[in-house]
Amino acid sequence: MKSITLNFRALILSSVLVAGLFIAALYRIEIDTDITRYLPRKDPVISDAGYVFRNHPTLDRLIIDMGYPEGDPDILVEFGEQVEQKLKASGLFEEVGTENFQRLMPQLITHIVNRLPVLFTEKDLHDKVTPLLEGDAIRKRLKDIQTELHSLGGIGQAQFISTDPLGLKNLVLARLSHLAPLQEIDIY
Repeated sequence: MKSITLNFRALILSSVLVAGLFIAALYRIEIDTDITRYLPRKDPVISDAGYVFRNHPTLDRLIIDMGYPEGDPDILVEFGEQVEQKLKASGLFEEVGTENFQRLMPQLITHIVNRLPVLFTEKDLHDKVTPLLEGDAIRKRLKDIQTELHSLGGIGQAQFISTDPLGLKNLVLARLSHLAPLQEIDIY
């Protein structure tokens, strides 16, 4: 059996050297996540897509989707408020919560209602709006409006109902639904 001799001085020196190089590499490494910088810039489609990626408002957002399997919404709301408070206290975020979004939503709806005539194509008018002008659809809409006005959801809706009695804004908002960060949510 052969005996192996170790040069502990060389082993320690090489270990320190490798650790030092590793630490230096960690401080010098840069991870570039901007893939659009490496795409051809002369192609107008890619250039426009790059503009959208750089300026899209939801790219700098952190969205936390929470659920509670037991189904008790009070516990979920309490936990959500605790998370929101801790995020605000961390100082890492400019804005926490949905207050800004909630302030902008009425402005968006007003903007849509004021521009309804230009928000539909001829095909949309024929396929989606014309059926709403039939007698049964109008009766159903009147019943829906009456139900809505007698509930908490009807608060502040009189202006929108008077300017958009057919609810055409809902067709436009449905087209914008893919912009929402979450698709399946319950309001409590």
